[in-house]
Amino acid sequence: MHLVGGKNLTNLRTCCWNTNRSRTNLQPYNLSSLLLNNNYYLKHTSFNQLVESTFISSTPLTTTGLVLNKKFKPTNTSRSIRTATNLQQKNSFKYRHLMPAADVEMTTETPAAAGAETEKQKVFYDDDGKEISKNEFKKLQKKKENDAKKAAKEAEKAAKAAAAGPSAPKPKDDEELDPAHYRESRLKQIQKQMETPGAREAYPHKYPVTMSIREVVNKWGGEALEKMEKGAQLVEEKVVVAGRIKSKREQGKMLKFYEVRGDGATIQFLANKEFHEEEGGDFTEEHQKMKRGDIMGAHGFIGRSKSGELSIYVTKFMLLAPCVHMLPKDNRSEAQKKAQEPVLHDKEIRYRKRYLDLMLNDKSRKAFETRCKIISFLRRYFDERGFLEVETPMMGTIVGGATAKPFKTHHNCLNQDMFMRIAPELRLKELVVGGLDRVYEIGKNFRNEGIDLTHNPEFTACEFYMAYADYYDLLDMTEHMVSSMVKHVHGSYKCKFTPMPKKGKCSETGKEIEIVQETVELDFSPPWKRYSMVEEIEKATGTVIPKDFGETCKV
Repeated sequence: MHLVGGKNLTNLRTCCWNTNRSRTNLQPYNLSSLLLNNNYYLKHTSFNQLVESTFISSTPLTTTGLVLNKKFKPTNTSRSIRTATNLQQKNSFKYRHLMPAADVEMTTETPAAAGAETEKQKVFYDDDGKEISKNEFKKLQKKKENDAKKAAKEAEKAAKAAAAGPSAPKPKDDEELDPAHYRESRLKQIQKQMETPGAREAYPHKYPVTMSIREVVNKWGGEALEKMEKGAQLVEEKVVVAGRIKSKREQGKMLKFYEVRGDGATIQFLANKEFHEEEGGDFTEEHQKMKRGDIMGAHGFIGRSKSGELSIYVTKFMLLAPCVHMLPKDNRSEAQKKAQEPVLHDKEIRYRKRYLDLMLNDKSRKAFETRCKIISFLRRYFDERGFLEVETPMMGTIVGGATAKPFKTHHNCLNQDMFMRIAPELRLKELVVGGLDRVYEIGKNFRNEGIDLTHNPEFTACEFYMAYADYYDLLDMTEHMVSSMVKHVHGSYKCKFTPMPKKGKCSETGKEIEIVQETVELDFSPPWKRYSMVEEIEKATGTVIPKDFGETCKV
């Protein structure tokens, strides 16, 4: 008997010799029934090594297994293939004694039996009729089962929802409401809190703050923050701080982040339910009360978040003052934030609602801080040189000290009209006459004239007078005072200045637009170059001014 191997085991077919010594092809056998008798197992590294192989057996071949003669004991694949091939090439009559008549009869009947019992090879197709492998077919069937289960669950869910009736609409986030409804919602929340017995005060009169946000940033920010590892928690460094919420975001139900600003500095509040203390109330309910613009107080400890940001890990917190109006959102890009462009651009709103401008625009606060530095420097400068600060009347019966239109008012007690001062000059000179040799005043002046972004009807001015000095002394004093003030405020004699935008017309549309001016650098380093006013006027106008002012005016 000969066995001819195909390219894989599924193509394995058996061949036997009939009485006319002719070869007959048998039906393919089931792979699971392919066995070797007498413990002679044929070892192959892959199915392809059965190609064009021939084996001879002295016992009948059945559908239940493959019997191998003891005479052939292949030890490896290559040797067995060579042996079988050599035997196939020899004269088949030489091996007649290996094929008994009974065996021949049994083998000639084998094709019918094999065809009845052997499973035919299957071919698999996808939904489009394309032939695919068995593994791909299994994956396709699994996907269909999962889709069917998912559809059944959705149908069951829809049936339950239909049986339960229409559900209540999901409440909108307060940020999605219009400003009028937002205010109503906050007022109802405050009223409910005030009417609830045992609830916290809606507007507590005191909160035990131990440090300002600026102090926290100065102490643990910068180099101190770089020394801390990301995710570090300094549990022993406990603080109590308060500030206004600029932004709020959530990461699941367990983690809340707040960007809180106070005293000109910003820090992150990190509220984790893991650190929340029970006396602080329910974690979820208390956080639902917090909105942008609210003033929030928190107990916690210092740490550094996993993203590397200085944070206060909150253990308990409290709403100190709710903001009933919706604040404008910060929609600036990262580049705009670095350039410190304002969140609120409308100049009308910014100057009429200065509190809102200060809440949203950090640059506006810096203007107040710079002004404070200038005023304090001037006072210290004059005090160190023996000047005395005084206050003179704001109202008077006569207008003097400058040429300007005054504001007029009426004094009811004296029953007389009076004027708001346009300058303190006359009163200060009276004090010098009275014996106060060096005096100065920093106060308000009022001039009923034009108004724009750089001119205001009421403004602050500083005037000082010194006996026994001339204008050369004042030139030296002014140069030293102003240059020293610039260095005190900016840390250098040089500072950058951006002029106000000027109006112009668009070349394409012809509409009036604002043209942004370039930033320039001003240098106040002494000594300053001094110019003769008369000579500069002559250069600018191309005319000659007569200088014969008389003998008394010659220097």
